[in-house]
Amino acid sequence: MRLKSQYVVILAIAGVLLLFFGINSLFGRNKAANAKAPPSAAAAGPPSVQVTLTPPTLRDVQVVMRGRTEAARSVVLRSETAGVVAAVPAAEGSFVRQGQVLCRLAVDARQASLDQARAVLKSRQLQRKAAADLAEKGYRSETQVLEAQANLDAAVHWTGLEALAGLLLLGALLTGHWLHGRARYREALLVVFGGGALFVTTALFFFIDRIEGYSQRAAINFFEARQGERCYVITKNYKSYAHLFYTRKPPVTDPRAHDEEWMLYGDIDRPVYVVCKITAAEEVAAVRTMEEVGRKNGFVFFKREP
Repeated sequence: MRLKSQYVVILAIAGVLLLFFGINSLFGRNKAANAKAPPSAAAAGPPSVQVTLTPPTLRDVQVVMRGRTEAARSVVLRSETAGVVAAVPAAEGSFVRQGQVLCRLAVDARQASLDQARAVLKSRQLQRKAAADLAEKGYRSETQVLEAQANLDAAVHWTGLEALAGLLLLGALLTGHWLHGRARYREALLVVFGGGALFVTTALFFFIDRIEGYSQRAAINFFEARQGERCYVITKNYKSYAHLFYTRKPPVTDPRAHDEEWMLYGDIDRPVYVVCKITAAEEVAAVRTMEEVGRKNGFVFFKREP
């Protein structure tokens, strides 16, 4: 029987592969046995090492650390009446005890302030009576009467110098009339317009702060007292930017702080103060989480704890 040339080639290749693997396995075992044999140098033991003993010594090391201390809490102190501070017995940063005098107010102008407050009180009482009369006749709402009555708490100090603005305007008008009668028209115009500008400036200087005392000073004082306190302050049922300015708080990054519902009912992370007018006090008081902490000059102040 004669094999084909293809089968001969296949058998020859298979025989060469078997011969190669056989020889490789034989010589590979000898190499592995030689590798496992320990070298003669290892039998001599570990090498010798030179060692030097150093006695222990103390070394001074200085570490400079920089930081800033902050108080665990802060307390805002306010007197019952405003005045000029005459003396401060307690030094800043010192420890104080209960009942210790922290500052003394000057008492020189107290009687004059008391007389002025009484005069203002009488004026506000007359305004309240007039508002009540108008309400009875149907010309004024009951809520406006309540606001007028609440304004009786405002103690605004008047000195009498406020009349200077009116005297300046009257003097400018009389002088302008006198110049106009003598055909000095240009000078008359200058005096009248100049006097009017001076009147406006003087009136703003004397009256703006006192008008604020009747309109919103109680709220502004409340906002200023919140400076340095970690809290939210909002107004309810009336528009105002005063709480954003006078509290001097940085812009909040939590978007929930702009949501009134979250302020009133949500899971807040700090106290929330709500300021409203006396006409909206019942609505805010109906929120069970709110607690009234004071009222003054027609404003009511509420607080919600986290």
